[in-house]
Amino acid sequence: MLFFVPAVVGIIAYPQLFGLLGLKILLIIVLGTISVMGATAFGVELVYRLRTRHASRRHSC
Repeated sequence: MLFFVPAVVGIIAYPQLFGLLGLKILLIIVLGTISVMGATAFGVELVYRLRTRHASRRHSC
């Protein structure tokens, strides 16, 4: 319960976060999270393909 006290105090101190500013911040957070997840997935996929290609070349020689 104590973990939520600073968040509640912040919301009470800045009521404008419930308006358009809050929606903008939320949109930026969501888009940032999606872009980081996409970049991570792309990187993992790239490394996986490179490692599989490298492993198949090692076994074919």
